[in-house]
Amino acid sequence: MIRLEGDRHLIYRGKKVLGIHLAGSCRMPYRERIIKQEGSAEKVYNIEVGFRRVKLPGRKERLGMVVVKGLGREPLMILTSFEVVKSRKSLMFVVLSYFHRWQIEETTPLAMA
Repeated sequence: MIRLEGDRHLIYRGKKVLGIHLAGSCRMPYRERIIKQEGSAEKVYNIEVGFRRVKLPGRKERLGMVVVKGLGREPLMILTSFEVVKSRKSLMFVVLSYFHRWQIEETTPLAMA
């Protein structure tokens, strides 16, 4: 599971397409409200989530691109080898898993005495 940059080419329906173009045209059937703790305050995000089945150029593996809109100016694109189906539960599993991974990366390790 990785964050996909928009300038990366993907194969969608046999054609080479920029990730950001796929994300922009992606149908977003699911809406969720996410609350993020920022210090002592909570920030509410109303997100939309969609999905495209893609491949990387030169590769045979089928991958999923989960698209999340509503977190910033550009959509968040998560590329995953996890077997995603077009359901709220499956897509939110990927989104929340990525958020947990992201949270771990942002955590500053404590100095050991």
